[in-house]
Amino acid sequence: MRIAGYILAVYLTLTTSIAQADLLTLDTIDQGRFRADGKSNLARIGIIGWLKDEGHLLRAFFVFDLSDFSGLIESATFNLPLEAFGGAALPATIDLFDFTTQPTLTTAITPAGDPMATAFYEDLGSGTYYGSTTFPRTLGTVASIELNEDAIADLNDAIGGHFVVGLSMRNPTTHPGLDDYLRFGNGRVAGNQLELNYSPLATEPDPGTGDGVATPEPAAVVIWLLLIVPACVWGVRKRRSLAS
Repeated sequence: MRIAGYILAVYLTLTTSIAQADLLTLDTIDQGRFRADGKSNLARIGIIGWLKDEGHLLRAFFVFDLSDFSGLIESATFNLPLEAFGGAALPATIDLFDFTTQPTLTTAITPAGDPMATAFYEDLGSGTYYGSTTFPRTLGTVASIELNEDAIADLNDAIGGHFVVGLSMRNPTTHPGLDDYLRFGNGRVAGNQLELNYSPLATEPDPGTGDGVATPEPAAVVIWLLLIVPACVWGVRKRRSLAS
């Protein structure tokens, strides 16, 4: 019984300490929007929905820089502040998707009918689904969207480069004389942020080059040693007691 209690205590202690991952908050380094017909003036404002002056539905993108990051991302939250809305847009449900286009391609102004930019618009509202949220009719609301497992996998794949999120409105309304839109992060409220919970990587020198090589922290190995060794000892003692 003492061995079982020891194993449980070690397990709870170590798993609790490991669960306390490091936290990193990233601001967007770029954002913009594309119209359904492909046009974009890239005014650095994330707008989704319908603008009467535009006459087309809009979808937005947000770019985060992971070029200097190292670690294993375990969970992530996308904080999206609602800066403004128009017409009958709220309440509204928004969906997050991957954006497979390289961010550098979104820096050019694209005209209406541009086939490449039209594909950008479609990409922003399709593909790998990352999560969703519903905004109430309250200005200044900050939605904290917990990204799903597919997003976490893509985040880890994006380490050393950029991670891009596409944003679209579910079932948007299109009233010709009204603006039915949501606007995010134009500088007058807290910017769009990505919070990462991650485990740091230890570095060991490569025998051949001397360069640092990232390896997982040894905490998991310690857990197994502290759990398995006492269990084995207990098993041996149990067998001996039965034999005698």
